[in-house]
Amino acid sequence: MKSGHRELLNFLKKILLFIIILLILDFALGFVFRKMVAKTRYGKFGGNINYILEYKPEILLMGNSRMGRHVNPQILAEGLDKTVFNGGMDSIDIYFQITLLKYFIENGYKPDRIILEFSRRNFNEKLYRDFENLLVFSDCKAVKDQYIRISPFNRLKLLLRSYAFNSKIEYILKEMIRPEDKEYILGYKPVKGCRIKTGKKPEEDDNLYNDKIVDYYIEFFELCRDSDIKLTLMESPTYIKDSRQYPPKIIEYIESDKISIMKSTELFSENDFSREDFYDYGHLNAAGADKFSKILLSHMKGSGYNEEN
Repeated sequence: MKSGHRELLNFLKKILLFIIILLILDFALGFVFRKMVAKTRYGKFGGNINYILEYKPEILLMGNSRMGRHVNPQILAEGLDKTVFNGGMDSIDIYFQITLLKYFIENGYKPDRIILEFSRRNFNEKLYRDFENLLVFSDCKAVKDQYIRISPFNRLKLLLRSYAFNSKIEYILKEMIRPEDKEYILGYKPVKGCRIKTGKKPEEDDNLYNDKIVDYYIEFFELCRDSDIKLTLMESPTYIKDSRQYPPKIIEYIESDKISIMKSTELFSENDFSREDFYDYGHLNAAGADKFSKILLSHMKGSGYNEEN
């Protein structure tokens, strides 16, 4: 064999060996990182999700930051005599929540009832922006399938076991060693103070919405129905005056499927909340959240939620 061929062969062997070492390292890191995530019980990169699976609340509150900051689950739990957890998370969309519910079901947990934060503004928000936070659970078929559903090219990313933990290790370590979210009560994330200046309330009146989001909401509704999970939709206060309409398709589905909805007009009036009850234009502060939680509890008791088996 000529020396040039030998050198090429040796070079290819080294490349192959290097790839094998990288794959072994990737597999080992992925294994270690998943073990780390499994130990967390607080925080957005897995901890709260692990805690829900461990706690298995009878009533699970779901939604984005408006749910996470608007409802104190302790007030509901004590008043309804049921276990309640606030699974609201910042910046997540309905697709994320479909995946989360599928993950829970795949892992043997189905809440008796889900209360889902429901808002007109949810129908024109950006999709998939925080979905990769769920990839720390990409060993789960539901999470993997939902990620590939976003784009078939995501299948290639999942070939790397450590990809899911890219840029998240620092936060996972904090959640393990010094959990910053430990003050959160059953997932509740209250904020204090008020950042709103005095003046006229801003108004949102555009009726733009994303058809994909509408279809995903219907998919979530059907997943609850097919899994025998009771579902209630919940509107909550915002400082912004919202005069937009819901997409007609979603209203038609809610009415035809007889989905329960706790409308803002039934729960509270504009005069029930002052500027001092809000942290910013879209969120209540801790005082406002306690006020809203008590209003919500009164409505739920009046509707017989505390008598459900």
